[in-house]
Amino acid sequence: MSLYVGLVVANFIWLWPILNGTSITNGHWNAEMWLPSWRP
Repeated sequence: MSLYVGLVVANFIWLWPILNGTSITNGHWNAEMWLPSWRP
């Protein structure tokens, strides 16, 4: 259970700049695009 909560918190921290609307680098944006079909 604590592993699941840890993963959820880590994912929330990872996505925070996008959820918050702050600017991110191109490298960070490319890291967010996990699947090849998501890339432009």
